[in-house]
Amino acid sequence: MGVFQFGTNLRYNQHTKQWIAYHIKETFVWNPDQPTLAHRLSGTVHGISEDGQYMLFTANHLLEAASCEKVPITQERMARFSLGQRTIVRITNYGVMAHEVTAKTKILKFPEEVKPLPGTGVRQGIDSAVISPNGRFLAVAFSAEGGGFENMWGAVYTLDKEKLYRVSINRFANPLFHFSADSKLLAVNPRDRTIHILNSATGQVVTTIAQYDTPRIALLPQADDLLFAYRDGRNEWKLANTEGVLATHKEEDRIAALAFAEDTHLGVLLNNGRINVYQLTDMRRTQTYRWADE
Repeated sequence: MGVFQFGTNLRYNQHTKQWIAYHIKETFVWNPDQPTLAHRLSGTVHGISEDGQYMLFTANHLLEAASCEKVPITQERMARFSLGQRTIVRITNYGVMAHEVTAKTKILKFPEEVKPLPGTGVRQGIDSAVISPNGRFLAVAFSAEGGGFENMWGAVYTLDKEKLYRVSINRFANPLFHFSADSKLLAVNPRDRTIHILNSATGQVVTTIAQYDTPRIALLPQADDLLFAYRDGRNEWKLANTEGVLATHKEEDRIAALAFAEDTHLGVLLNNGRINVYQLTDMRRTQTYRWADE
């Protein structure tokens, strides 16, 4: 069994130069120029402030990014996040918990999506939800209790609960949704053996990857094109643009997640606890971060 299992995500904080791996229970942080793990925290990251100084963390906490120390939530600190005065803190069966700076916790309910299925009495609920890095979009997966994968679907909202569009999703995909670092793009894995990359605001399909895998994908919008990297098989990843595949590489272990570091490098998180970092110009590995000293 590897260090990083089902559902782990990878992000890069361009301000602090930290790599951050996280899933629902734990977060792992590597500091720049430090090859072994710097911090292991109980809980998950919900967002990084626009200036990179703070991370939204589980159970109504803020972390100072550089030190990973907990600090109180204040209006001044929350103002550094695009989501303003709120942070998503927990998913329930029938709503998404949002914490206000005033210390009030509200539930963002979606009554049109969680009402009982007509004629069955089967209750529908929220399976999972993901907030975009800029805090403007909320992608929510809904499912019918006891239903199969055909009874699961997704929708994208603003934080004011304005429904933007509905999407088809594959319940076996993990993560179900993946936003680009600038929040302009959203990758979903529908039930047609493809990955769709959408415009986050409109739902319009930008490009389609014709392969069957969960969206272990990294998105990098560019001025005249889109660069993306995705897992194709257990331990192989591909770098591509809308014209086709640019490079293919095999790793020594199963790939858990991928993320771009600005527009110059790609980080590949492996189940064995390593992050291999590659330079995009020539695909040369420039750094390896490790779970522990080897």
